[in-house]
Amino acid sequence: MRESDVILAWSKDIEKYVADTLPDFHFTQQQLKAAKAFVDLCWSKIEVNGNPNGAHSDQLRELSRKFGMSIMSGVGTGKGALASLLVMWFLSVFPFPKCVAVSPSARQLRDNLWSELAKWHQKSKLRDWFQWQSDKFFLKEHEGQQWFISARTANPRNSADEQAETLAGIHEDFVLIVGDEDRGVHAGAPTVSGTGCSGSQSRAVVPWPGSLVNVMSPPCASAIFRQIARPRPVPCCFPVVKNG
Repeated sequence: MRESDVILAWSKDIEKYVADTLPDFHFTQQQLKAAKAFVDLCWSKIEVNGNPNGAHSDQLRELSRKFGMSIMSGVGTGKGALASLLVMWFLSVFPFPKCVAVSPSARQLRDNLWSELAKWHQKSKLRDWFQWQSDKFFLKEHEGQQWFISARTANPRNSADEQAETLAGIHEDFVLIVGDEDRGVHAGAPTVSGTGCSGSQSRAVVPWPGSLVNVMSPPCASAIFRQIARPRPVPCCFPVVKNG
Protein backbone atom coordinates (compact mmCIF):
# COMPACT_ATOMS: atom_id res chain seq x y z
CA MET A 1 0.00 0.00 0.00
CA ARG A 2 1.41 3.37 -0.99
CA GLU A 3 2.23 5.91 1.71
CA SER A 4 -0.21 8.38 0.16
CA ASP A 5 -3.01 5.81 0.42
CA VAL A 6 -2.16 5.12 4.06
CA ILE A 7 -2.22 8.83 4.89
CA LEU A 8 -5.55 9.27 3.11
CA ALA A 9 -6.98 6.39 5.15
CA TRP A 10 -5.65 8.00 8.35
CA SER A 11 -7.22 11.33 7.42
CA LYS A 12 -10.69 9.75 7.42
CA ASP A 13 -10.25 7.22 10.21
CA ILE A 14 -8.61 8.59 13.35
CA GLU A 15 -8.91 5.24 15.13
CA LYS A 16 -6.72 3.70 12.44
CA TYR A 17 -4.28 6.61 12.70
CA VAL A 18 -3.93 6.03 16.43
CA ALA A 19 -3.68 2.25 16.09
CA ASP A 20 -0.94 2.57 13.44
CA THR A 21 1.08 5.39 14.96
CA LEU A 22 0.27 5.71 18.70
CA PRO A 23 -0.39 2.21 20.07
CA ASP A 24 0.04 3.49 23.65
CA PHE A 25 -2.84 5.95 23.28
CA HIS A 26 -6.12 4.44 24.44
CA PHE A 27 -9.24 6.47 23.78
CA THR A 28 -11.90 6.91 26.39
CA GLN A 29 -15.37 6.74 24.90
CA GLN A 30 -15.70 10.51 25.21
CA GLN A 31 -12.32 11.18 23.62
CA LEU A 32 -13.18 8.92 20.70
CA LYS A 33 -16.55 10.62 20.25
CA ALA A 34 -14.83 14.01 20.17
CA ALA A 35 -12.08 12.86 17.82
CA LYS A 36 -14.54 11.41 15.32
CA ALA A 37 -16.67 14.56 15.49
CA PHE A 38 -13.59 16.65 14.77
CA VAL A 39 -12.61 14.51 11.77
CA ASP A 40 -16.17 14.78 10.43
CA LEU A 41 -16.05 18.56 10.89
CA CYS A 42 -12.80 18.89 8.96
CA TRP A 43 -13.96 16.69 6.10
CA SER A 44 -17.30 18.44 5.83
CA LYS A 45 -15.37 21.66 5.19
CA ILE A 46 -13.14 20.01 2.61
CA GLU A 47 -16.05 18.45 0.73
CA VAL A 48 -18.47 21.38 0.81
CA ASN A 49 -16.04 24.28 0.50
CA GLY A 50 -13.96 22.43 -2.07
CA ASN A 51 -17.04 21.92 -4.24
CA PRO A 52 -19.67 24.44 -3.11
CA ASN A 53 -22.02 23.65 -6.00
CA GLY A 54 -21.91 19.91 -5.45
CA ALA A 55 -24.91 17.80 -4.49
CA HIS A 56 -24.20 17.80 -0.76
CA SER A 57 -26.77 16.84 1.82
CA ASP A 58 -28.27 19.55 4.00
CA GLN A 59 -26.74 17.81 7.02
CA LEU A 60 -23.25 17.98 5.53
CA ARG A 61 -23.67 21.63 4.56
CA GLU A 62 -24.88 22.49 8.05
CA LEU A 63 -21.91 20.73 9.61
CA SER A 64 -19.47 22.53 7.29
CA ARG A 65 -20.77 25.89 8.52
CA LYS A 66 -19.91 25.11 12.11
CA PHE A 67 -16.88 27.02 13.24
CA GLY A 68 -15.15 24.55 15.48
CA MET A 69 -15.41 22.35 18.51
CA SER A 70 -15.32 23.25 22.19
CA ILE A 71 -14.58 20.81 25.00
CA MET A 72 -15.70 21.69 28.52
CA SER A 73 -14.77 19.38 31.36
CA GLY A 74 -13.15 19.11 34.75
CA VAL A 75 -9.48 18.57 35.48
CA GLY A 76 -7.85 15.26 34.58
CA THR A 77 -10.33 14.15 31.91
CA GLY A 78 -7.85 13.95 29.06
CA LYS A 79 -8.45 17.25 27.27
CA GLY A 80 -4.75 17.96 26.79
CA ALA A 81 -3.98 14.46 25.54
CA LEU A 82 -6.85 14.65 23.05
CA ALA A 83 -5.81 18.11 21.87
CA SER A 84 -2.22 16.94 21.31
CA LEU A 85 -3.49 13.89 19.42
CA LEU A 86 -5.65 16.03 17.13
CA VAL A 87 -2.71 18.36 16.49
CA MET A 88 -0.50 15.42 15.50
CA TRP A 89 -3.25 13.94 13.33
CA PHE A 90 -3.87 17.25 11.56
CA LEU A 91 -0.16 17.74 10.86
CA SER A 92 0.22 14.14 9.69
CA VAL A 93 -2.61 13.96 7.17
CA PHE A 94 -3.12 17.42 5.62
CA PRO A 95 -0.64 19.18 3.31
CA PHE A 96 1.23 22.32 4.39
CA PRO A 97 -0.90 23.13 7.43
CA LYS A 98 -0.24 26.23 9.50
CA CYS A 99 -1.53 25.84 13.03
CA VAL A 100 -1.52 27.94 16.18
CA ALA A 101 -1.93 27.05 19.85
CA VAL A 102 -3.18 30.01 21.87
CA SER A 103 -3.25 30.44 25.64
CA PRO A 104 -3.39 33.37 28.08
CA SER A 105 0.13 32.58 29.32
CA ALA A 106 3.25 30.80 28.12
CA ARG A 107 3.33 28.79 31.34
CA GLN A 108 -0.21 27.56 30.81
CA LEU A 109 0.60 26.41 27.31
CA ARG A 110 3.94 24.87 28.29
CA ASP A 111 2.57 22.92 31.24
CA ASN A 112 -0.51 21.61 29.46
CA LEU A 113 -0.83 21.22 25.70
CA TRP A 114 2.87 21.55 24.89
CA SER A 115 3.82 19.01 27.55
CA GLU A 116 1.27 16.52 26.22
CA LEU A 117 2.48 17.13 22.68
CA ALA A 118 6.06 16.31 23.74
CA LYS A 119 4.90 13.16 25.51
CA TRP A 120 2.91 11.72 22.63
CA HIS A 121 5.46 12.79 20.04
CA GLN A 122 8.04 10.61 21.83
CA LYS A 123 5.63 7.68 21.84
CA SER A 124 4.61 8.09 18.20
CA LYS A 125 5.89 5.84 15.45
CA LEU A 126 6.02 9.03 13.37
CA ARG A 127 8.35 10.81 15.80
CA ASP A 128 11.10 10.94 13.17
CA TRP A 129 8.78 12.94 10.92
CA PHE A 130 8.46 15.81 13.38
CA GLN A 131 10.59 18.09 15.53
CA TRP A 132 9.38 19.30 18.93
CA GLN A 133 10.71 22.66 20.12
CA SER A 134 9.74 24.89 23.02
CA ASP A 135 7.59 27.12 20.79
CA LYS A 136 7.02 25.14 17.59
CA PHE A 137 6.23 21.59 16.45
CA PHE A 138 6.88 20.95 12.78
CA LEU A 139 7.56 18.52 9.95
CA LYS A 140 11.34 18.16 9.76
CA GLU A 141 11.33 18.12 5.97
CA HIS A 142 10.22 21.75 5.90
CA GLU A 143 12.46 22.91 8.76
CA GLY A 144 9.74 24.78 10.61
CA GLN A 145 9.05 27.22 7.77
CA GLN A 146 5.91 25.42 6.64
CA TRP A 147 3.87 22.54 8.03
CA PHE A 148 3.85 23.46 11.73
CA ILE A 149 2.02 24.48 14.87
CA SER A 150 3.42 27.39 16.83
CA ALA A 151 2.78 28.33 20.47
CA ARG A 152 1.49 31.85 21.05
CA THR A 153 0.03 33.80 23.94
CA ALA A 154 -2.74 36.38 24.03
CA ASN A 155 -3.04 38.52 27.14
CA PRO A 156 -6.69 38.58 28.31
CA ARG A 157 -6.14 42.15 29.53
CA ASN A 158 -5.45 43.37 26.00
CA SER A 159 -8.14 44.57 23.65
CA ALA A 160 -9.55 42.33 20.94
CA ASP A 161 -7.60 44.30 18.33
CA GLU A 162 -4.35 43.87 20.24
CA GLN A 163 -5.01 40.19 20.69
CA ALA A 164 -5.75 39.85 16.98
CA GLU A 165 -2.01 40.04 16.34
CA THR A 166 -1.75 36.58 17.88
CA LEU A 167 -2.96 35.00 14.64
CA ALA A 168 -1.38 37.47 12.24
CA GLY A 169 0.28 35.82 9.27
CA ILE A 170 -1.55 32.50 9.40
CA HIS A 171 -2.55 32.15 5.75
CA GLU A 172 -3.01 28.64 4.37
CA ASP A 173 -5.70 26.30 3.13
CA PHE A 174 -5.33 24.02 6.13
CA VAL A 175 -5.42 25.93 9.41
CA LEU A 176 -5.99 24.64 12.93
CA ILE A 177 -6.30 26.87 15.98
CA VAL A 178 -6.13 25.27 19.42
CA GLY A 179 -7.23 27.41 22.34
CA ASP A 180 -5.78 26.01 25.57
CA GLU A 181 -7.68 27.18 28.68
CA ASP A 182 -8.43 30.39 26.80
CA ARG A 183 -11.09 32.11 28.88
CA GLY A 184 -11.03 35.82 28.23
CA VAL A 185 -8.88 35.56 25.13
CA HIS A 186 -10.10 37.33 22.03
CA ALA A 187 -7.26 36.03 19.85
CA GLY A 188 -8.19 36.46 16.24
CA ALA A 189 -8.13 38.54 13.13
CA PRO A 190 -9.89 41.82 12.40
CA THR A 191 -13.31 41.13 10.94
CA VAL A 192 -13.18 43.90 8.37
CA SER A 193 -9.64 44.28 7.10
CA GLY A 194 -9.25 40.65 6.05
CA THR A 195 -5.75 40.47 7.50
CA GLY A 196 -4.56 37.72 9.76
CA CYS A 197 -5.79 34.15 9.48
CA SER A 198 -7.28 32.64 6.37
CA GLY A 199 -8.82 29.23 5.94
CA SER A 200 -12.11 27.57 5.12
CA GLN A 201 -14.79 29.98 6.28
CA SER A 202 -16.09 33.44 5.72
CA ARG A 203 -16.16 35.80 8.68
CA ALA A 204 -17.52 34.10 11.78
CA VAL A 205 -17.54 34.46 15.53
CA VAL A 206 -17.32 31.61 18.00
CA PRO A 207 -19.99 32.31 20.62
CA TRP A 208 -18.25 32.08 23.97
CA PRO A 209 -17.02 34.68 26.47
CA GLY A 210 -13.68 35.78 25.11
CA SER A 211 -14.71 35.14 21.51
CA LEU A 212 -12.15 34.11 18.97
CA VAL A 213 -12.92 36.22 15.91
CA ASN A 214 -11.57 34.93 12.65
CA VAL A 215 -11.44 35.67 8.93
CA MET A 216 -11.33 32.50 6.87
CA SER A 217 -11.88 32.25 3.13
CA PRO A 218 -10.03 29.60 1.02
CA PRO A 219 -11.93 26.30 0.65
CA CYS A 220 -10.23 23.75 2.87
CA ALA A 221 -10.13 22.30 6.36
CA SER A 222 -9.70 25.09 8.83
CA ALA A 223 -11.19 24.45 12.22
CA ILE A 224 -11.08 25.50 15.83
CA PHE A 225 -10.49 23.04 18.62
CA ARG A 226 -10.85 24.58 22.06
CA GLN A 227 -10.56 23.17 25.55
CA ILE A 228 -11.63 24.85 28.77
CA ALA A 229 -11.67 23.61 32.33
CA ARG A 230 -14.28 24.22 35.00
CA PRO A 231 -13.67 24.68 38.73
CA ARG A 232 -15.28 21.36 39.63
CA PRO A 233 -15.19 18.08 37.65
CA VAL A 234 -18.21 17.61 35.45
CA PRO A 235 -18.89 15.07 32.71
CA CYS A 236 -17.07 15.87 29.48
CA CYS A 237 -19.20 17.14 26.66
CA PHE A 238 -18.12 17.70 23.10
CA PRO A 239 -20.41 20.24 21.43
CA VAL A 240 -19.52 21.34 17.91
CA VAL A 241 -19.82 25.12 18.16
CA LYS A 242 -22.19 26.66 15.67
CA ASN A 243 -21.28 29.50 13.40
CA GLY A 244 -21.85 32.80 15.20
